[in-house]
Amino acid sequence: MDAIAAVGTGSCATAHSTAAPADRLQVPLLTEVLYDGRFDQLHRPWTEVFRRDVFRYRDGLSPAERSELAYERLRVVNEEIDLSRAW
Repeated sequence: MDAIAAVGTGSCATAHSTAAPADRLQVPLLTEVLYDGRFDQLHRPWTEVFRRDVFRYRDGLSPAERSELAYERLRVVNEEIDLSRAW
């Protein structure tokens, strides 16, 4: 299946209820094309990682604190990559 058949030629598909019915129908199709039927295996573990407190927005951080947080987040992602290789 080519990309145009998968995503259509209209506007970007979204999961929002305000999307046109055709767009809402394209989301599952696009998900299938992108993940080849392995959405739960490939995507869900990362959604759980990025729901952690370390990834929540923090207002009022200094540039140094933002840098420190960025490196902390990077360490978390790197640890998960190492763990996922063990799967």
